[in-house]
Amino acid sequence: DDLLCFGPELAVAETFEALSRQIDMDPPEDIEKYLGCHHEVSRTEHNGEQVTEVDFHMSQYCASACDQFEKETGVLLKSAPTPFVPDISQDKLDDLCNQPGEFGEEASHFLMQLLYCARNARPDIVIAITRLASRVCKWNADCDRRLIRLYEYLKSHTLLHLTGSLS
Repeated sequence: DDLLCFGPELAVAETFEALSRQIDMDPPEDIEKYLGCHHEVSRTEHNGEQVTEVDFHMSQYCASACDQFEKETGVLLKSAPTPFVPDISQDKLDDLCNQPGEFGEEASHFLMQLLYCARNARPDIVIAITRLASRVCKWNADCDRRLIRLYEYLKSHTLLHLTGSLS
C-alpha cells in the first residue's frame, strides 16, 4: 500500500532501487497525505544552512470529527478559546459529578478519534483527551461537559497545525 522512507537521499534511493527489483512499485514521491494527515515539506536557507520544515495539518480530519460528534450527539458546538472548561462552583461541580453522563458509552470512540489527531498534528489537545480518557469507566455529567468543550475548542481551531524543522 504505502511505504515511507526517511533518511539521506542517496540511502533512500538505494533502498528503493533494491526493493523495486523485488516488488513492482511506483517511483518514490514526497509525502503529501498519510492516514488523514497532510504533510507539507519546505526547504529554506537560514544563516547559510539548509533548513527543512514540515507542517502536519489535520484540519479536514478535525472538521469531520466535529461534524460527526454533532451528528451523533445532537450537540451544537459553539466557539471555545481553550480545550478546558471554565471553573464552576463546587456545589455545581459536585452535582455534575454525581449525575451519570450521556456520552459514557461512546466516550472512548470520541476520545480515541481525537487522540489519533493529537498524536499526529495537534499536541494542544493531548492533556484534555488523556484526562478524559482516564474517566471512561467512571463517566459522569462533568465528563460530558468537558468532552463537549474539547470538541468546541477543536471546531474553533481546526486550522492549527504542528510544524517541525530540521537543519
